[in-house]
Amino acid sequence: MSRLQMTPVDVTSETFTVLISGNDSYGGLEDVSRSDSNMLVTVNPKTHRVLMTSIPR
Repeated sequence: MSRLQMTPVDVTSETFTVLISGNDSYGGLEDVSRSDSNMLVTVNPKTHRVLMTSIPR
């Protein structure tokens, strides 16, 4: 089994990607819910560009 290794990234000079996921439920954290929206956001600080990709569920 592989282990996740975290490596620091300088977000002021290196491109990075973030997963944004929304939730469509009401109630507590233990309630069953589905992901309402999923987006990948890639930020390139050198070119000052952001690429947003919506992922349908």
